[in-house]
Amino acid sequence: ISYDELDRFRRRVEHVRPWTLRQSAEAEMELLGFPVSMHPVDYFAEAVEWAQYCPIAELERFQRCEVTVCGLQVAARHTTTMVGKRPGRLMKFISLADKTGILETVLFPGVYQRFGRLTARSPILAVTGVVEPFESGVGVNLRVRR
Repeated sequence: ISYDELDRFRRRVEHVRPWTLRQSAEAEMELLGFPVSMHPVDYFAEAVEWAQYCPIAELERFQRCEVTVCGLQVAARHTTTMVGKRPGRLMKFISLADKTGILETVLFPGVYQRFGRLTARSPILAVTGVVEPFESGVGVNLRVRR
């Protein structure tokens, strides 16, 4: 490669605009399966008024209280009840993430029957429920009411 060719290449590269943060994150998602340049929740920064929701990292302080959280669905699984008056009813566990942490939420059969279809419509969910401590005493989950 000659110096002239190298110089022409440098001049062409100087005119290439750098990617936006969002473009970089989208390319990372395509290549790696997850973004590195930005938190996945940042995709929704403009669409969600995050200040009106309780940050997941602060939920320990609100045990047995009703709170509303908002987060990105990062995992979900369906199961059926095993005991009670009507075993075999469908329920759902959803892991939500905001910029402060990850939370396991539980939609028991009655709530799942009323609101379950809404959980499939958007990657971001706002849910209200009661903060419950884990049996081990370490950590909390959210028993969704709506």
